Amino acid sequence: MVCWPWPWGFSVLYVFCFVSPLGYGSKLLSQGDITSKALFQTFLIIISAGRVIADAASMTTDIAKGSDAVESVFTVLDRITKIDPQEGNQTEKKLVGQVELCNVHFAYLARPDIIIFKDFSLTIEYSKSTALVGQSGSGKSTIIGLIERFYDPSKGSVKIDGRDIRSYHLKSLRKHIALISQKPTLFDGTIRENIAYGCAGEMVDEYEIVNAARAANAHDFIAGLNDRYDIPCGNQGV
Repeated sequence: MVCWPWPWGFSVLYVFCFVSPLGYGSKLLSQGDITSKALFQTFLIIISAGRVIADAASMTTDIAKGSDAVESVFTVLDRITKIDPQEGNQTEKKLVGQVELCNVHFAYLARPDIIIFKDFSLTIEYSKSTALVGQSGSGKSTIIGLIERFYDPSKGSVKIDGRDIRSYHLKSLRKHIALISQKPTLFDGTIRENIAYGCAGEMVDEYEIVNAARAANAHDFIAGLNDRYDIPCGNQGV
């Protein structure tokens, strides 16, 4: 007979739930009220149910976090945007890329008292590189957001190729704009799928994908991988 040492750390409640069914069941068994089979079936059911309840109780924190996350998603989905994506009827197959911010006034809706731009003007010439340099909070990212029309200025206008961006169809306008942020988002697919992701619904051939990688100075690195463009990026590009 092997005697297993009694593990330390058992709570009184767990010991009570473990011992009481056996003690009371033994009494009923000696009186002939139940069979030994019924005793062990009941004991196993109580132990299994208790374990499931304990596991479920340990997940209450995760359930609460999940509930908050779902609520935030529905808050975004239910939000009514002030920028109508169907507004504007101007569509262009090709834009030159001359960008102008003309006497722009802007403050975020969440912080209306903090003025980001006041009578601000800027010209970004096409075919040239322009650097925006400044401390954090000086408005660099806000300029990008205005060009992409994530926001509209309270006064003034943003123009591309001499035309107010509010006259462009929003989806058509954004097809001509590409943004590579400091921490780009990679999806759990292949490198090929991530490069072609922005052309959803359109056929993208190998030549276009390789050219895009060459323009980003990434082709040589990708070509050195075992599966080249077919290697999976993993969750968040790990």
